[in-house]
Amino acid sequence: MMPADNINELNKDLIDTLLKEMANKYRKIDKKGYQPVDIIIVGGGSVVLNYGFRTSTIDVDAIINASNSIKDIALDLSYKYKISSHWFNSDFMILPSYSPRLLEVSEFYKSYNNGKFTIRTIRAEYLIAMKMQSGRFYNDDVPDIIGIIASEKKIGNDVSYEKITNALSYLYGDGTNVSPEIMNRVSNYCNLSVSELWKEYDKMQNKTQNVKEEIMKVENKDKIVGKQDAKELSEKLFKKISQNNEHNK
Repeated sequence: MMPADNINELNKDLIDTLLKEMANKYRKIDKKGYQPVDIIIVGGGSVVLNYGFRTSTIDVDAIINASNSIKDIALDLSYKYKISSHWFNSDFMILPSYSPRLLEVSEFYKSYNNGKFTIRTIRAEYLIAMKMQSGRFYNDDVPDIIGIIASEKKIGNDVSYEKITNALSYLYGDGTNVSPEIMNRVSNYCNLSVSELWKEYDKMQNKTQNVKEEIMKVENKDKIVGKQDAKELSEKLFKKISQNNEHNK
């Protein structure tokens, strides 16, 4: 039996609950604690855990240093909580946004089992750099970047454009592959005030939500065969919605 089609999204409380249960179940399997567990949560999961502006994500992308039993535990939890069977995964490690240096820049979040089950996350300029490297300006990455900059500025941590470009260079070096459009957008975001950033966040959030709604229409869903089709359609819809918004001003 697989989890229900109408799966629950993951908010901060639910992710924390899942991680705690995962640690408890893992301790029972590895009773002698021979293998410590290190998990580095990135992407939307890291945004949800560290920042209040984004309330949920559909999955948790992570670098997972644990035995294969962790996957079985995650699958069992997906049945219990009616979430995606793929809610906890490391698929992003084959994507351009992965870097082995993420371990070095990750920050402690929580630990269980007397410190043998450790969870770390990515924050601030390094999380922004990952989202820029992904190059997806038609989904949640854009609002996330804006929200992270605004949230950090609000608490007095000015995430400057220089910090972000240094983070890109440190994580990806010669492998940095960010379009001029994305670089220009982020540069402009860094110069906005907190209130201006939240206005921009609302605008971009509305655009990405409109893209998601358009994709769910039958005539668009039929065009999608694989991930590349979904990406191309999303990009076209984002540009179309952006152009319509500019025209209606």
